Amino acid sequence: MEIRKASMGDWEEIRKIYAGARQFMAEHGNAGQWGTTNPREELLLDDIAQEKLYVCTEGSIAAVFYFAAEEDPAYRIIEDGAWLNDEPYGVVHRIASAGTVRGAASFCMEWAFQQTGNIRIDTHENNIPMQNMLKKNGFCYCGKIHLENGDPRIAFQKTHYTVKIEQTYHYPNRIKYIAETDSFIEKDVKSIFYARNVRQPYGWIKESGTPPCEHLDVIVMTDKEYELGDEDRIKIIGVFRRNDGDHKLVGVLEDRDINDFSELTETEKEDMHRLYPRADAGEGWFGRECAEEILREFFRKK
Repeated sequence: MEIRKASMGDWEEIRKIYAGARQFMAEHGNAGQWGTTNPREELLLDDIAQEKLYVCTEGSIAAVFYFAAEEDPAYRIIEDGAWLNDEPYGVVHRIASAGTVRGAASFCMEWAFQQTGNIRIDTHENNIPMQNMLKKNGFCYCGKIHLENGDPRIAFQKTHYTVKIEQTYHYPNRIKYIAETDSFIEKDVKSIFYARNVRQPYGWIKESGTPPCEHLDVIVMTDKEYELGDEDRIKIIGVFRRNDGDHKLVGVLEDRDINDFSELTETEKEDMHRLYPRADAGEGWFGRECAEEILREFFRKK
């Protein structure tokens, strides 16, 4: 599949795709989002004129969507949650699939994400297929927003997370980060990872802060070798939730094709349960949904 800007030569195909999308929505419990006339043709024509409407092609047009790296005024206020960050972002709107190529919508979302590394999008609460597609592609539910006309929508975001490695299995003792000199020292305390034969590297999410200030810790499920201070791009798939608030997020490298703690290998799960074999009521290993709750709450307070 390929992505390119839409042109007037695509107009009739685009009209048919949106008509089919409206029918699909109506047949799947979401007649109210686009009704029988949205997106309005004059809006789509303006999208084309501004070179912000894109098509995904594989022979014919498989999907169409709006993309731009721009601020959306509707996203300035979010309720019942928080955006994952306040960094510049791209937006995707009016995405519709022809239904002819499996995975076309996911391909469009991944293409958009690669343009900016930070995407915000909203959808109707009744648009369950869209919500499922977003979650499948690593988007995090962030809260509720209102469109210019006041209509409510549920908001999602996908962003890059960068881990900075603080502990590896090569060090029997715990490592402490010295922010003033961006360096590391070995403490006279045994590392729990080394003591319990857990070889996954450990660090913190750079976007959350820097030790000793408030930050989010993360275990990276990989056998890749790192030096202290190395950085890598990850996605969050789970968490060890602690009653004291010192949660330990679980991440994998961005190119690994899993999205939840439950999809880890049995050996990896055994490693994590060996790391924290006991848990009080309310504590334990949870999947991405719980991790996203912790991320939303953390960034809401920042």
